[in-house]
Amino acid sequence: MVNIPIYKNKNIIISWAITLILFILFIFIGYKTVPSDTSNIDSNIINYKISEIFLNNSKITLYNYIGILSLGSFNLFNLINNGLIIGHVLKFGIGEFGLLTSILKLLPHAIFEIPAIIISISVGFLPIIVLISKSKKHHDTTNFKYYCKYIFYSFLFVTFLNFIAAIVESTISMKF
Repeated sequence: MVNIPIYKNKNIIISWAITLILFILFIFIGYKTVPSDTSNIDSNIINYKISEIFLNNSKITLYNYIGILSLGSFNLFNLINNGLIIGHVLKFGIGEFGLLTSILKLLPHAIFEIPAIIISISVGFLPIIVLISKSKKHHDTTNFKYYCKYIFYSFLFVTFLNFIAAIVESTISMKF
């Protein structure tokens, strides 16, 4: 078996890049499509417990990993949904609380949560990217076992990121 480091596996890098580019695009679209009248939006912030945040994020992560079976179609839906919501939250937060407070509320836990989202969503695109790569007859010596290991270890890493994000969100982000 060829043991290629993750940062040298073209299919994984393409999957990350596509996910990141689309995520940024949909955040921008979400930001730009918030209605100018947000008076009907409740600005009360609910302080969730660490366990509630972690379980919610872990459930979404699990759905993203199961999204492999949909060849990424579920993951694309989740990517669009998350991007639009984050864009809306940014625009609303800046309008309601100002730029500095919005950054203080979002950035501390987003540093952990957004990479977790991007990695978990990108895994769902891997099968289709690998199939396209194989159909173009690119020399890909990576085997199925390699991708299974990547999926397993990335799931552990994303779960760890979700845990840290939950701690930060419930203890730091909610204080502002």
